[in-house]
Amino acid sequence: MGIKFDRYVVISLFAGLANVVALHVARYVLLSAATFELDGVLTAVLAVVLRVGLFAMGAVPAYLLVRYRLVTPTIWSAILTRYALVDQHSMEPFAGFYMFPPVQFIALGVTGALAAIELLARHELPVISNDPLI
Repeated sequence: MGIKFDRYVVISLFAGLANVVALHVARYVLLSAATFELDGVLTAVLAVVLRVGLFAMGAVPAYLLVRYRLVTPTIWSAILTRYALVDQHSMEPFAGFYMFPPVQFIALGVTGALAAIELLARHELPVISNDPLI
């Protein structure tokens, strides 16, 4: 009784990993910002929370796209990731703001709200198919 990896989960895993890589490139390669070091367990906990949030912001919208054909969460996530990659020379770059864990979970909540609104609209407009994309 293990975890079942179907094609939707595999695609979501790749999208989540791609989001983590893109945002780490935006934060640590393109943006040469000074970082501060924390010692001990707090650093490890913050690193895990940070990566889980970034992974979820890529994987959840991708899963909703390939499984339920929900487009708005994917567009929302793509806009946030692209803005983090593009906005590098402002006073406070967006990549640093987006990598703050509470912001990630708020953005994930907005993703869920967009998904619910789109599902409701598709339920009321039966012309649009809810079949899986692949």
